[in-house]
Amino acid sequence: MKPKGILFGFFHTKDAGTESPYYRFNIAGVDTIELRQGPRFQLQRVFNNRHVENLFHDYTSVKFFLGREHLREVLVIR
Repeated sequence: MKPKGILFGFFHTKDAGTESPYYRFNIAGVDTIELRQGPRFQLQRVFNNRHVENLFHDYTSVKFFLGREHLREVLVIR
């Protein structure tokens, strides 16, 4: 990522079972995001806030938002 680049990520807050849905989000335009569903798989790990903070410890800012369906939305600025 370039300096001051923004990453928007999603992390599960609890185990979703053996077949968790997987989605890929693509920025298609200034005001459009495409959602593509991938194959179902078993989660390998559930990250809490501390784990996510450690992943992005070299970044300028990390903001957390608790979303729906047991997803944590994370906004990270490099």
